[in-house]
Amino acid sequence: MTALRNGRSQLSRQEWADLDVLCLTALQPEPERRYRSVDALIRDVSAFLEGRVLEARPSSVAYVAGKFIRRNRLSLASVAASLVLLAGAAIFFTLRLANARDAAVAEAARTARIQRFMLNMIGDGDQEAGPSNDLKVVTLLDREAQQAGSLSADKQTQVELYETLGSMYDRLGKFDKSEQLFSLALTDAKQTFGADSPKTAEILVQLGAMRGDRGDVKRAAQDIQQVLDMAAARHLAATDPTVVQAQIAMGKIAIESSDLHKAVDLLTPIAQADPARSGISVNDVRESLSALATAELYQQHYDIAEQDARRAVALDRQLLGEAHPQTGVDLVNLASIKATQGDFPQAEPLYREGIAIMKGWYGPDHPDVATALSILARLLSAEKKDDEAEPMLRDALRIQEKVYGPVEEQVSFTLNALGEIAIRRKEMQSAEADLSRALTIDRSIFGADNYKSAGVESSLGFVYLEESRNVIAEVALRHAVSVLAQLPAGNNMIAAAKDRWGRALLALKRYNEAEVQLAGAAELIKAQRNAPAAEMDRIHNELNALYVATQRPEQAQSYQTAGSSTLP
Repeated sequence: MTALRNGRSQLSRQEWADLDVLCLTALQPEPERRYRSVDALIRDVSAFLEGRVLEARPSSVAYVAGKFIRRNRLSLASVAASLVLLAGAAIFFTLRLANARDAAVAEAARTARIQRFMLNMIGDGDQEAGPSNDLKVVTLLDREAQQAGSLSADKQTQVELYETLGSMYDRLGKFDKSEQLFSLALTDAKQTFGADSPKTAEILVQLGAMRGDRGDVKRAAQDIQQVLDMAAARHLAATDPTVVQAQIAMGKIAIESSDLHKAVDLLTPIAQADPARSGISVNDVRESLSALATAELYQQHYDIAEQDARRAVALDRQLLGEAHPQTGVDLVNLASIKATQGDFPQAEPLYREGIAIMKGWYGPDHPDVATALSILARLLSAEKKDDEAEPMLRDALRIQEKVYGPVEEQVSFTLNALGEIAIRRKEMQSAEADLSRALTIDRSIFGADNYKSAGVESSLGFVYLEESRNVIAEVALRHAVSVLAQLPAGNNMIAAAKDRWGRALLALKRYNEAEVQLAGAAELIKAQRNAPAAEMDRIHNELNALYVATQRPEQAQSYQTAGSSTLP
């Protein structure tokens, strides 16, 4: 009791009340009202000292709760602080979830709106449009492209639709319309998401890739470089999807620009990436392999090119299916590699299979189909099947001029092939017309010092030779050889141009220069795989004529072919 008296000020009112109950119960005169045993008294004393509920005191919610709180002050204070933090966190995350929910609802609404938009496009929501099979795809796209302009109040949806429609026009070869819609999407994306946003970069890549497909390599490179600059400023990783797509697009542009080393440097790391470890998607690997095979072909790395092309076809079939147009495109690329190596028996069926796939998907009038037809026609011409090749080329030219207009690389490619057929038929006037037009197109696109322009110039120089216009032929062929020197040394075009230039020099009696070019052409042809015997024999005859004209009978004798196709 002394301790209690000394600590009176330390006891609460509730504690004094408990102590009163404990003492009064122990002192009750009636036995039934006292503690029933010493143990019961001890339990209440212990309960008092520990702040628990007394057995002798009637229980109430307030009494029991009060005892619990006083007994667990520190723990409860900690719990209370935690509850405050939890409440704050709950409020914070509730607000975030509400924002996320609102964004998800908005995104779902945009998706539903786009779905309704696309359903309307095929007639499901527009009874006046009639059944979908009564309308051409381009007609449907034209109608919906106009309707997309009505969504200005919902810019995010409008951007998505412009981008989607632009991609669809691109796949259909309607490049003018595709460029218009991608440009609208780009403008709206910059205003809605920001000039350096991922969405803006995504659209720029698609716009640049489309311009590259149509041969507008300068603007295409500018578009893609913007994306790469944005990625560098944001410190994006090399495996970021936007960066990867930009690098693939730039690699394709480098091929079109004849910068083959740059193309290989850009495409190889992606083509060799392991999708399971690198973070680069298997679709990006597939796309880069397809482009890389073309670059390797132009560099005359035939084995590597064929290996990459076969991997691309295998991935096409695995990821896209046998009937997908990209499978057809890569089969045509593989066929071109085989044809370049002179393996026509394997190349022709690959060409035909690829073209059949593209026709089945796109129909007969798609520009990719026309390009493939042009390439197959060149093979048929090499197999002396000009009667089959020419109508194929005429059909391809009709499609290409309709889709691309009169000045485009693919148009030039087909005109060049037609010119070669006219040469073989000795129709020099027709050949000159086709080749002159092709050269004008290529120079307007690539410049006069590009190897593509020089290849056409070499063929045109040959026409001048056949027409005995030797001076103008020599000028054209000299320039062609100087430009083609940028290609790998064994390229077939170099040998052909040297041979023709040598003939022009021989006709002009510039014998020393002619000997250098003709002998150089012979060495290049000899080094080729499956070196054509007819070409070797022709050059031998030309060298023989040169040595006869310069009174060197022993050397002339050594170049008398008599059916021989080997150099001395």
